[in-house]
Amino acid sequence: MTYLEQVELIRELSIEVNPTGTFIHGRRVDGSLAYDGFYPQILLEPFTVSVDLEKATETANMSLGFLLKDAAENNAEKREVIIGEADVLCTAFIKELETKHVDVSNIVARPFYNIFAGVVSGYLLTFNLTSKRSAC
Repeated sequence: MTYLEQVELIRELSIEVNPTGTFIHGRRVDGSLAYDGFYPQILLEPFTVSVDLEKATETANMSLGFLLKDAAENNAEKREVIIGEADVLCTAFIKELETKHVDVSNIVARPFYNIFAGVVSGYLLTFNLTSKRSAC
């Protein structure tokens, strides 16, 4: 599986668990985050990709965020509900991903809240995804 095939798998599964989400992969050419004002948003950010030729595997380290707009910036109760919903989406995504022919490791899940990005609440998953490498 190539990196782009991994991205496509993540896109399909994340939209399956959150069909109303807008999927965004990576960053803009200028390096800025691809926040575009559409929510709910599914943001995939790649960090590193490494290839093990001996094992014929490819490992991608990435972060996947399920982000929802939170209009009430000072409403902690509403924010907690949104973060809870995003946590459910993350759990469903990981369950679906584990049924595929990939190895998911080093999973870290954490709530996300960023008032500077237009008041957004959600959940971020950081993980390594290892798959058998496709022939190039």
